[in-house]
Amino acid sequence: MQQKAIVGVIVLMLIFSVYKTFTGVPESTLAERNRVATVVAPMDAASLAALRLAAEKGDRIAQYELGLLYAKGAQVKQNYAKAHELLKKSAMQGVPKAQYHLGEMYVWGDGVEVNYPEAIVWFWLGTSLGDKYAQKRLRAMNTRVSSQELADAKARVDRLWKEIPHDLTDEVAKAMH
Repeated sequence: MQQKAIVGVIVLMLIFSVYKTFTGVPESTLAERNRVATVVAPMDAASLAALRLAAEKGDRIAQYELGLLYAKGAQVKQNYAKAHELLKKSAMQGVPKAQYHLGEMYVWGDGVEVNYPEAIVWFWLGTSLGDKYAQKRLRAMNTRVSSQELADAKARVDRLWKEIPHDLTDEVAKAMH
């Protein structure tokens, strides 16, 4: 029964997405898009404090998880600036899911200006580190920019690639999907 409900929600989301495309209804925010798609497990105050401490100490996975909480407004007050800051720190430490979500922020303008070339940079990096969602978005975004913007994005990816560690194990990356 639960699977039928989930399938029903997904179908409704697809129908609404097609409707928005043809009617010009404004795009949703990251928090709205993820409200149904991603369930954030409830966290007690001690666990949230531990997550914050780990993120402050530079733990890339904690930064990613806390960044998502801020983006969604789950268990913390929604704050896109803080979400962007944490996701970028995590992305620069080689977390492909953080790179993907950072790209999404630039696609939808969540706390930043809409910037397709910047989104492509982050999707490209996430794709290079094996994120399947970043790969799909990168393909879709290539048609939204000029060839010059794409070339500039590629040059930026090449520069950032040298700064980003590539040591996140496949097991950890797959567990984040």
